[in-house]
Amino acid sequence: MRNKVNTKIPEKLLTRYLAGRSSPAEEQLIGEWYASFEAEAPYFENENSEAAIDLKTGTKATIQSIIAREMKCILRVRKMIVYSSAAAAALVFLTVGLYWMFLQSSAGINKDMVKNVPAPVDTAIIPGANKAILTLADGKVIDLDKAGNGTIAKEGSIVVNKREDGRLEYQGTDNSPAYNILSTPKGGQYQIVLPDGTKVWLNAASSIKYPTVFMGNERNVEITGEAYFEVEKHAGMPFTVKMKNGAVVKVLGTHFNVNAYDDEESIKTTLLEGSVKITKDAASAILRPGEQVSIFQSSQLSQPIPVQTDEVMAWKNGLFQFNNVTIETVMKQVARWYDVQVVYVHDVSQDLFRGKIYRNAAINELLRVLELSGAHFTIEGKKIIVQ
Repeated sequence: MRNKVNTKIPEKLLTRYLAGRSSPAEEQLIGEWYASFEAEAPYFENENSEAAIDLKTGTKATIQSIIAREMKCILRVRKMIVYSSAAAAALVFLTVGLYWMFLQSSAGINKDMVKNVPAPVDTAIIPGANKAILTLADGKVIDLDKAGNGTIAKEGSIVVNKREDGRLEYQGTDNSPAYNILSTPKGGQYQIVLPDGTKVWLNAASSIKYPTVFMGNERNVEITGEAYFEVEKHAGMPFTVKMKNGAVVKVLGTHFNVNAYDDEESIKTTLLEGSVKITKDAASAILRPGEQVSIFQSSQLSQPIPVQTDEVMAWKNGLFQFNNVTIETVMKQVARWYDVQVVYVHDVSQDLFRGKIYRNAAINELLRVLELSGAHFTIEGKKIIVQ
């Protein structure tokens, strides 16, 4: 078996190169990096896989097709196939590495050839973006995607501003707080700085209800869907997140994520920094950083378990990231982010998928990657059919 070739190169360098902003020294580095592919193809555990065969051919036409498929993806996919028998189950792992590819002419890398490779794009389905609706206390609705920067609303002495980076922020004080609701549609996400300085990131199809000023002994908000919080510390004034099923997360100052989508089997709270207490009815749990607790539909509260926080926070960081999950789990996130309907026409394989891909990838590119799990997809308008 061959030794694995080092194919890593800084992603930011590749991004600058494709945008035409790289320096001569950086272009030389990329040229040397590409030459390593010609000298020896990347290592594949399955040398008969489609990607391995593509690379072995070494033809420009084949490399062009790889560029067209993977221009926006740096990923690693692992397919786990489970074979059942009366005695035991055998696990077979197929690992395929897919990397950025570049063309090289006799004079060096040809950037024009790279940039002009056509990639099919379904214009009816596009990745999500910063989109949200702000509902004021008087019922007025503001489409934040269309609103300009600066002051977008006034409620008493409270001023609501939309910053240049798209975030909402509140300024001023008032003795009679009003309640606002920030909600994202499918295919949307948004960020807000609450009146106390707490930062909140909303995922697609989510909402947060909050006062225009926090008063009293607690800071209370309510959410649906998924949100990540970086809570500003205020001694003696805990921050409380309430969910529709009555579950409560209470903190003083910490970083945590709450996934409370209605179509999920459980509500999950994951702690990244600090400490939180989760309460549901008479049960409660205290989390340490790197732990997650689940509340199931039966209202049962699980014991805290360690999790990979980078997978939990992938959505906030612009990624889809999965670790041994079914295609149905993957497609739930796809449906929310691309605002599509997912239809299953047959019993779907329970093979497990592990991989990572940017959330700004075109739907065609994403589905090509997911087909490595054994599923097949057809697009009809805003509907994705899984076979």
